[in-house]
Amino acid sequence: MEEAEKRQFVWLPTGEQEMLLKAALFNDRRAIAAWKQWRRSVRDVEILQAETRLFPLIYQNHLKLNYEDDFTPILKRSHRTAFRDAHIHLLNAEAAVKILNANGVRTLLLKGGALGVLYYGSPALRPMADIDLLIKPKDFFKSVEAVKAAGWIPQEKNLSLILQIINACDFKNSAGEQLDIHWRVMRDCWSADKNDLFWEAATKFEYNSLRTETICSTDHLFHVCCHGARQNALAPIRWVVDAMMILRSGDEIDWQRLYELGKFYRLSLTLSHALAYLKETFDAAIPDSYLRRVKELPITRMEILSFKLFSQPLKPWSFKRYAEEIALQYSMQVSSTDLRPRSLAFVKYFQHILTTESVVKKLERILKTLLLRKTQF
Repeated sequence: MEEAEKRQFVWLPTGEQEMLLKAALFNDRRAIAAWKQWRRSVRDVEILQAETRLFPLIYQNHLKLNYEDDFTPILKRSHRTAFRDAHIHLLNAEAAVKILNANGVRTLLLKGGALGVLYYGSPALRPMADIDLLIKPKDFFKSVEAVKAAGWIPQEKNLSLILQIINACDFKNSAGEQLDIHWRVMRDCWSADKNDLFWEAATKFEYNSLRTETICSTDHLFHVCCHGARQNALAPIRWVVDAMMILRSGDEIDWQRLYELGKFYRLSLTLSHALAYLKETFDAAIPDSYLRRVKELPITRMEILSFKLFSQPLKPWSFKRYAEEIALQYSMQVSSTDLRPRSLAFVKYFQHILTTESVVKKLERILKTLLLRKTQF
């Protein structure tokens, strides 16, 4: 991947972040060399939260390589904190799953809770901020009542509206711990409201006394790459480690299925760039035949538009920039290729986004302009 191309994609790691990733992923003295180079290139005050998430894995790597330095106590504390937090989150997952199952709700464990157990060897090596469970849309209101009775409070007010316009609802308990209940696996993909493929290929998940299901390894790889390869206020570098851990796990990846998922959800462009980066930078075991097939796949204009938009750095919100992103995200979720706001649902979606952003006052003016001009997107 050319350096100029890498700079276009804000979701790709910087040169310094690549050193940190190599310190976490290499299993020989190259890891120590990368770590030392990273230490020389940054000051402690410059370390980002996204980078500290890699510290537990780097700590374990240093133990295996019998290496210590003055930073070791910091890495050790990160590992202990991640171990404690993972234990709490997985206990919450167990309790939530039991409650939902008792009410006839089938669940799939997503993201960090599943990844840490299945691919890292220990959930302590994959820090997480919450637990993510996928349910089916028809079970949403039943699920809300069940978890509310157990002390989990939804953080959204209009539950009927969010079921139509977004992909998940956050819940918090009295301790401030978070549970995310999803009815769509992802937000930013075309046909986001169609999740049957993930349910059909689900596999059993067990950890201590937690019993549920999760998506299969191929689907985890798809989810990790497509969820990570986009702009984010928190530098999205962890997707690289997640993807590499899945590829190294020994679980067989169904490359034909991955090809079909990318084609169906119109994320082939995202997948091809993400996986090509892993192969080139970390020697990931990705078949050349898969990358060739994806490159030959016809890419729609809307897929190109969404890929370019979500690969750009976050910018100050202008009318055009904000309207493009909101219209695009809405259309992706409702499986539409028409970016015109044809219904009241789009206006409600726009209003919902306004109330959840820190720039409410400025965006209210944008909304008024949108409605007055009857803008065509």
